[in-house]
Amino acid sequence: MLIDLCLGGNVQKDFIDLTKIMVGITAIIPNNFLKEKIGLYHSNDILAFPGGQFLELMFSKNQIDNYFNDVVNVGFKLVEVSDNRIDITPQEKSNLIKMVRQEYG
Repeated sequence: MLIDLCLGGNVQKDFIDLTKIMVGITAIIPNNFLKEKIGLYHSNDILAFPGGQFLELMFSKNQIDNYFNDVVNVGFKLVEVSDNRIDITPQEKSNLIKMVRQEYG
């Protein structure tokens, strides 16, 4: 796995299978750049995903559907379901993962 700080560089698909786009970066770079970056990873058989703290924020504000609509719109196929900044029970986390799989694939 690689953590992408959006600093450029080559995609080393022989060594990387997942790439985490660092949390916060997705909010400050233009969507078209983010879509291109995700597309570059996917075209090299590397799955990109956003850091989980935005999901935590939207979960705590009961805006999870808005979050996933944005995630899908820019091309992410995976998300991180973390519990760094919020208290979420294992059951709530499990329910969230099930809901996401059913509604967003």
